[in-house]
Amino acid sequence: MFHRVLLLVLLLAVVTTNAQLPCVLGECPPGQVCNKATDTCEAGTGTGAGPTDTCKDNLPWCDRNKGRCNGQFKDFLKQQCAKTCGFC
Repeated sequence: MFHRVLLLVLLLAVVTTNAQLPCVLGECPPGQVCNKATDTCEAGTGTGAGPTDTCKDNLPWCDRNKGRCNGQFKDFLKQQCAKTCGFC
């Protein structure tokens, strides 16, 4: 019986640790950042308070490509349009 309870507790810990929570007013718990493209909290180096001063876009047309942030060009847009895509 004890083993079953322990297994259940460990399973719940894994599920809740990996679950993506929704952003609340653009903010997330400490240690997570709000991905504005998906409106979910993701693991990150931020404080959970939102974008920092170093969070910026490097290209002038990022806002026109916001819908592509999680598609085929995700890696490129993560580097060039981090602020618009919510990667920081």
